[in-house]
Amino acid sequence: MIDFLCITTAKNRSTEYRRNVAENVVFLLGGDWFKEKGMQGYTATWRHPSGAWIGFDGDDVQGVHVFLPGDALRIFGDAVEDVLNSYDWDCTRIDVCVDIKDKCVDDVLDDSVDIVTRSREEAIMEKRRGRGKGGKTLYLGSLRGSRALVRIYDKHAEAGLDYKLLRVEVQLRREWAKVAYKLWRAGVDMRAFLLKHIDFRDKNSSNHPSRRRRLDWWETALDSANLMKIVYHSAETVVRTVEKTAAWLHRQVATSLAKMRLVLGEGFIRGLLYAGHSRLDSWNYYHALGELLV
Repeated sequence: MIDFLCITTAKNRSTEYRRNVAENVVFLLGGDWFKEKGMQGYTATWRHPSGAWIGFDGDDVQGVHVFLPGDALRIFGDAVEDVLNSYDWDCTRIDVCVDIKDKCVDDVLDDSVDIVTRSREEAIMEKRRGRGKGGKTLYLGSLRGSRALVRIYDKHAEAGLDYKLLRVEVQLRREWAKVAYKLWRAGVDMRAFLLKHIDFRDKNSSNHPSRRRRLDWWETALDSANLMKIVYHSAETVVRTVEKTAAWLHRQVATSLAKMRLVLGEGFIRGLLYAGHSRLDSWNYYHALGELLV
């Protein structure tokens, strides 16, 4: 599920327009909002008791920024969808998470578990007082400015539950957040982003890390057999790849296709396209990537 969302719109628009957008977002989300002094470069914000806030009075390039932590997303529910559909948003942060019952951080740190991650940095913290006391958090990735940070923590300690509950969460920022947001809005199962950044394997299943079996509880949580493979693309990378493929098609395939069209007709060409579409592992994924070219 999505547990954190930061989005921006109305960059380089007039002050009046930005104020109208902010007021409309407040209206769409509903609830009790309070106008307060600004933060993070904004001179004025709307704030909600859930921790959500909307910055709108600032430099033109800042636009309108909407900050929605997990509690706010749960409180506003379907109203968030109305907001997302109302404007063209640029995502700066999105958190994806999954909860696993009857597991905790100590289970992940067991000697039999192979933690597979893209990150080279690791830190373990234990909460000794206040909310979440006694719970542990494992961080994989840089705590400062990383495009992706994995957090694995004892959700039961934070929520005061009487049973174990492990939360596995990946925080995506900057260009990776933009890609994730586009794919999420295109209908892609966001659990694929978890598997992109973190995996749990059984060390006892093989001496070769690449052959180790994924742990059953993690397999069940992700239903990974139905997840697409995630590849991050910047707009520049997409353009280069598409241009290179298009050049190859013109050079190597165009003449053969022209011959087939003359001999077999338009139906053959349409059949080729249909066959190609049917083999795509995720139409939404490629459609979303195509939008990066626009």
